[in-house]
Amino acid sequence: MRDTGGERARRLFDERAASGSWAGLYRGPSTLRSHPFQARFTAVERMLAQIGSVECALDVGAGSCDFAPLVQDLGGWYAALDTSIEMLRLGRDSKPGMFVQGEAEALPFSSGRFDLVLALGLFGFLPELGPACREIARVLRPGGVLIAQGGKRDLWSRLGRPRRMDPTAVEQPVPPRRLDRALAAVGFAPVLRRYVDFIALPRRFRERLPRTMIRASHAMGRMGPLFSPLARSHVTMYRIPAV
Repeated sequence: MRDTGGERARRLFDERAASGSWAGLYRGPSTLRSHPFQARFTAVERMLAQIGSVECALDVGAGSCDFAPLVQDLGGWYAALDTSIEMLRLGRDSKPGMFVQGEAEALPFSSGRFDLVLALGLFGFLPELGPACREIARVLRPGGVLIAQGGKRDLWSRLGRPRRMDPTAVEQPVPPRRLDRALAAVGFAPVLRRYVDFIALPRRFRERLPRTMIRASHAMGRMGPLFSPLARSHVTMYRIPAV
């Protein structure tokens, strides 16, 4: 049987769940390793605060369901879908909601069921963006919101010799323009973008002052294009038109 990207991703996250290496990355002590996750969490938290309320939310590629409390704080019912059953077990043991093992390209939900979809840590693991984008658009209600995350190669790699994407890698970069094009094809328009995880921050400071680095990362992200070349990750809010 051919070893697909989805199968490799499933094995990778099953192994991470079993090893315990995922615990605390979003809400535990701030460390150099956890900085990208916590900066992403902060960006999503502030975007959701702008929405104000949620009725039904779907977290696609939910992993250990770390964003569930943010949805539930807004009064929303939370559903999580992930290819890794082991990651889902980490979430469902401590968080209320629905937890489903499945694929983003074939969401087992009725059309128009959700007013919010989260896709944080999804698109970089997909061989093609189009099928998942179509499914997300299908399950969202008219006027619904998608909050998605993507990434790109770090600045030093981009300044050096150009490299093609490694087809054997589990995760591939998904720059903003690529994600925007894929989502525009199914009707989404970007509303707000935040850049996070800035490699301009010196490593020695990130190691000694991780909480300060998270705040600095968010401040740089609010400046948008000015510091975007230095960012390794982006979080974007999209909206699908209301009928």
